Order: sequence, then structure tokens, then C-alpha cells
Amino acid sequence: MRALLFLTAAALAGAAGCAPPPTASANVQAEAGRQCFRPDRLRNFRAGNGQTLYVRSNDNRVFALSGAGGCWDVGQATGIVLTPATPGSELCVGDPARLAAAGRTCQVRVQAALSEEEVAALPRTDRP
Repeated sequence: MRALLFLTAAALAGAAGCAPPPTASANVQAEAGRQCFRPDRLRNFRAGNGQTLYVRSNDNRVFALSGAGGCWDVGQATGIVLTPATPGSELCVGDPARLAAAGRTCQVRVQAALSEEEVAALPRTDRP
């Protein structure tokens, strides 16, 4: 399994003091069935076809992110940093994000939450 690199200790300490409390709108979004994950709670990742990055959350859900082709070496990376491009601590389907991997930063978008069947249909080398 690849080791994931999320944030440095300094960034975590700084972000912890600035994190806003959950809002009613965040709860409404979750209740509306948005499929989201916290990028600081990922278990694994794999680069797919050169344009897709698959990430597995701690609760075993798999999400597809598009646009990873701008970070050409993401398939060789041993860790990634995934940061929401908009304020908040979650990434939901349709949200933009910044991906830092292998010394590069690029823009990606959360394309989809994959079903168990869709994950099983991925080539073995693409499954996180």
C-alpha cells in the first residue's frame, strides 16, 4: 500500500485553529445525498488511465478524480496532498481540488463516487 502524505505538522496545527465549526448548510448537503469524503482521511490512491486518480477513503469508498494528467508523475508518487479548492474540509462529487504529487501541483475535480461493482470492474492495477 502506498503511504499517503497529507499535510505537514505545522499546516495541521495552523489549520486546526482556523477550522470553522460545522454549519447547518453542511448538514443539509450531507442529508441531500451528496457523496463526499475528507481528503485528510484517505487510505490509498492509484493513478488510472493517465487522466484519472482513484482514491479510497477510510470508510472504504472509492472516488474518481479527473484532470490528474497534469501531474504526470502521480502514478509514481508515494504520497499525495489533496486540498479542497473551496473553503471546507470535505470534497464532494463535482468539487474542484488541488493535487500535489511528485513535486507538482495540478487542478483536479471529484468526478464520481464508484459503486462496489464499478471498483471491481477497474483493472487490478487501477484499484486503490
